[in-house]
Amino acid sequence: IKVNGKRIELEGIENAALQVRGVNRSAAAVRAGNIILYCEGSEADEKTIRDTISEVLPPYMIPAAICILEHFPISSNGKICTSELPNVDVVMKQHSSSADDEISRLLIDTCKEILGCGNINTSDNFFALGGNSIKMIKLIAAVRKKYDVVLSIKDVFLNPYISDLHDMIEE
Repeated sequence: IKVNGKRIELEGIENAALQVRGVNRSAAAVRAGNIILYCEGSEADEKTIRDTISEVLPPYMIPAAICILEHFPISSNGKICTSELPNVDVVMKQHSSSADDEISRLLIDTCKEILGCGNINTSDNFFALGGNSIKMIKLIAAVRKKYDVVLSIKDVFLNPYISDLHDMIEE
């Protein structure tokens, strides 16, 4: 499957997710141009899954959203019934974190502007949302201008989550 002009192996994403402790089953799908990863398991959390798969997958294969389900819908022949998995809009709403303070709101607005995304929250990974080296430089410049905080390229690579960037700015 191609997403944003890049060949995506959904099975590779699923296999990477299965390496995470607590993930029993996984299914990846492309919905509305976004890669969505569905994981079954009660012990798994989104950040751990995202961090683990980020170590083995290229940035363009990192899912835009991860939905953790207690049980997958199973068809009569024992396979995962993908048509009954939550759609992209539901997944995005489930993982939405409110911008609790001014820094969060301004950082989310900055990322929306740079990345051209509508659904960004504090638990999102900058690179999973489509961030690249050019957009990262724009983000660093915007943070410097708005907050008078100097971030390095290494800072953003090592702290790609919006909440991590928030914490760095707040310090």
